[in-house]
Amino acid sequence: MSYDAIKKDLKSGEFARVYLFYGEEEYLKRSYGKQLRDRTVGETDSLDYHVFTGKNPDVAAIYDAVASYPVMSDKKLVVVEDYNPDEGKEETWKDIQAVIPDVPEDTVLVFTLQGEPGAGKGRMAALAKLVSKHGAVCLFKAAEKDDLTAWARRHFAALGRTADPAAVSRLLSVCDNAMDNLYNEIQKICAYAEGPKVRAEDVDAVATPSLDAKLYSLSDKLASRDYDGCLTLTDELLGQKAEVMAIASTLYRTVIQLHRIKLCGPSAQERNALCKTMGMRDFVFNKYAHATERMTKAFLRRALSACLDADDALKSSRADKRIVLECLYGRLLGLERKYG
Repeated sequence: MSYDAIKKDLKSGEFARVYLFYGEEEYLKRSYGKQLRDRTVGETDSLDYHVFTGKNPDVAAIYDAVASYPVMSDKKLVVVEDYNPDEGKEETWKDIQAVIPDVPEDTVLVFTLQGEPGAGKGRMAALAKLVSKHGAVCLFKAAEKDDLTAWARRHFAALGRTADPAAVSRLLSVCDNAMDNLYNEIQKICAYAEGPKVRAEDVDAVATPSLDAKLYSLSDKLASRDYDGCLTLTDELLGQKAEVMAIASTLYRTVIQLHRIKLCGPSAQERNALCKTMGMRDFVFNKYAHATERMTKAFLRRALSACLDADDALKSSRADKRIVLECLYGRLLGLERKYG
């Protein structure tokens, strides 16, 4: 299931009577919702455009909007936003089920949801099934990397810039890949970049890394034993309201991975098996393996113990979480100097 149905209908100009838009990619839902509005009723202040919101919308008003004749256009567009039948009243759900089969040919009724209908269970799944019977269900899932790459290039071009492949790759690797976020980042990068070409350096200068990207960088800093860099990233993550335990878990997992790699035998077969077991990408495994060449087993054993102590301290309600992590970095530095 995808949003191919609405793409096809926008191209042909022949629209279903009922649509269900759902999925995680809000940018695409808004974009196709706007295109549908433009093709049916035009401006948002049109007398033929009606929007209802909430868990328990006024179904009588929805029915009146659906059943009445268009005034200014050939079509009428009725949008019901954020209605989740699993969270609303039973009476509202029964009335909604009665409205959907009776939508006339000169009306388009659209339900837009943030979540996904359940897999064959609950009212949400029943809503998807009912809409599918009388119209089209459109899933707006997160775009794949190739699609995002082409999309980002088009948006750079729309702002009069050409983006190096490395710049687009960097953008997608360090930033949250939600299209709303990427659109804002592209605007910011183009405002900063000098000249018609956008380079990876421009992305690094002004783009806001996602929490996942920063946690990944934190792992790299720890593996290279750059404790000043770890502390800087920790402060940035805390500033972005990252969960302290997510930061701590990243640190612990990295030390465990380094320890396991250090204990692994030298044969390629053993290393490949361990890489697969830990679910690591080959290049990350090889980078960590290279880092462990400069670490002793004694250091890694004691680093694990330091992480356990930090975990206990973080679980104490009286502990200053940031200080606990700073002390962990200090302790790891001391262990490095003593044990190598």
